Amino acid sequence: MHRSTPARLALALATASALVLVTAGATLAKCEHDPSQCAGMIVTLDPGGPMSAGTTETVGIFVLEDEQPYAASGVHLTFTRASDGATVEAEATETTMAGRWEATVDLPQGGNWAVSAQVVGAGFAGTFALDTVAVGTAITPPAAPATGISVPPLAPAVALVTLVALVAGLAGLVAVNRRRQAAAEG
Repeated sequence: MHRSTPARLALALATASALVLVTAGATLAKCEHDPSQCAGMIVTLDPGGPMSAGTTETVGIFVLEDEQPYAASGVHLTFTRASDGATVEAEATETTMAGRWEATVDLPQGGNWAVSAQVVGAGFAGTFALDTVAVGTAITPPAAPATGISVPPLAPAVALVTLVALVAGLAGLVAVNRRRQAAAEG
């Protein structure tokens, strides 16, 4: 049986704490104002899956204060493309889930888009730098199949030659049958 020593237990707790802090730092928004103004505010982005350029996408935003849903009066998103600074703005609407907002956005081109959220509430207004989302290039639908039957250019000639061969074969059979009948009668 393997026993844990206090040193091993302390190491395991320190490692777990570090992982939690690293994970939280990657998912929580960074307040772009005086940190004391944003104390306790947590804003996270939920892109809902892969995003594609040229399609309307719905993204979720969670707004919390001290880990409880925050009764914001408005959430405004700004998407800024890293390659050229192009921006797309979207107003979020409150959902039936407390603290969750949703916005629909149509990003015109692929690339990495930095997302920021401006949150307004009773006695509070702050802008938070959220995640950067990777947006794939627009998906082009396949070409529609032809509605008519496609006929190769040689098809009529092949059909004509086949018809002539069948007529000649039938004429030959008729001639052979007549000769046999004539030979049998005479």
